[in-house]
Amino acid sequence: MKYFVEILGLSKLIFYIKLREHTFTIDEIAKMGEVLFSKEAYLFQIQEDLKLAKSDIEKGRVVDHETIMADIKKRYL
Repeated sequence: MKYFVEILGLSKLIFYIKLREHTFTIDEIAKMGEVLFSKEAYLFQIQEDLKLAKSDIEKGRVVDHETIMADIKKRYL
């Protein structure tokens, strides 16, 4: 439980009150879910990113490799 108290940034008292009264916010539950099911959360995020990438490709929102590399060289070298 100490780990969740630290992750959520709550005091022990507030954490146990929320636990007893079932009053965690959606964001707090999501954080706990990511900790408890980190592999599943990671796989879900990859799936969502792939859907977004496919959507970008279908809509023509892509930049070729040479253009990206030239931009990086211009900015950082």
